Amino acid sequence: MAAIATILQCPPDDITFARISQLVQDSVSESLVLEFKEQYTKRVVESVAAMANSYGGVILVGVTDDRKIVGVDEREKVRIADACWKSFEPVWVPEIIDVATDSGKYIQVIRVDTATCPRPLLRNGAAHVRIPGANAYADRAHLARLLQEGSQSPVSSRRLESLTGSAPATSGTYDFALRTGMVIPLADPESWRPLSERKVDDLASSLDESSIARALEQWCGHNGATVSSSFRRAGLNRARRAQLEWSMPPASGSLKEIRAVARVVLPQEYGQPLSDLTFTLDVIGSSDLEFYDESNSEPATGNWLKISWLRELLDGVLEGITSPTVVASLASLAGVVPEVVPQPRTLSLKSDGNIANLLDLSGLVRISDNDFSSGADLVADPSTNFEITEQRHQQVDYWITQISADAGLIGMEGRLEQLQRSPQNE
Repeated sequence: MAAIATILQCPPDDITFARISQLVQDSVSESLVLEFKEQYTKRVVESVAAMANSYGGVILVGVTDDRKIVGVDEREKVRIADACWKSFEPVWVPEIIDVATDSGKYIQVIRVDTATCPRPLLRNGAAHVRIPGANAYADRAHLARLLQEGSQSPVSSRRLESLTGSAPATSGTYDFALRTGMVIPLADPESWRPLSERKVDDLASSLDESSIARALEQWCGHNGATVSSSFRRAGLNRARRAQLEWSMPPASGSLKEIRAVARVVLPQEYGQPLSDLTFTLDVIGSSDLEFYDESNSEPATGNWLKISWLRELLDGVLEGITSPTVVASLASLAGVVPEVVPQPRTLSLKSDGNIANLLDLSGLVRISDNDFSSGADLVADPSTNFEITEQRHQQVDYWITQISADAGLIGMEGRLEQLQRSPQNE
């Protein structure tokens, strides 16, 4: 879903032949959110409706089933748009983007975004949906769910709002806490069931084997502690809520504690239409150090959070949360295929004090009389694919620069460039 999501969300000018060629090359086969069509047929319109009533997706007209790019005439775009206009109720036409091939023909990229299309979208009076390997007619339960959704906010915008601005859950004092996560569509059968113990255990194992655990252990190593921990059930666990914690025992020295809390939550009402599974990951860190006292002419013992440590932590969290094993575990809990699990698009960073008193100020300059900042709510570029290392690093650097700027600090761009050249110097 990662590459498909970036194709769905990026500006049309960013959809190039090279990008589409890479998508075709990387795709083992078609999926719920990706379909190839050698040329226009009536099945194209059917697939548009099915994707609109399911998880959205991308249809590439001019690509064969065996992933060979053949291209089509530019006029095919008019035929597709005209057929959609005549077939759909209510009237709707998806976005269709011409992408020129090396042979002078075109790939017609049809983007079906559930945030913009009406639902249910009927074709010749029937509602089609996507199932693995085919399109099918919606059953009564799915159609009722689509009809109820029609009076509510679009699916994708509702999901973004559910995480944006949500503060990480913490207890006691802390120096920083960050949260990211995603909201995953829940298959109808799963909306009637409690969380599977076995599947929750599988999620814990996948988190232990991911870069999230490695980033936490590396953080502890920076602070002179050797820790071997794992995600295990702790805190509030219920039939439809699972909480997994990774923690470093309190120790002497600069770092008192760091812990991570992963939560999987289903709606409390069984069988609720429009159900989603919410997954959040919080990382909370605290120290024995006092924050910088601005009334004092000399710094106290604060400003301990090195930029390289924060960068490593964010990168590890984002790499881990989008890893195939973690995504597969979350998909299994939701009863869907991994292709429909979205990537995280938001990050909240909060502090118990002023962020400017927490970050290591090496190479940075405070802006005088700047307002107090206790953190930031950050949103990723929708075209960023966190599975691609370069794109992930770039987004992390953008977020750290924004955190710094909101805290009234300048010089972060140069500091990050220095880290890229010589990370061992910090």
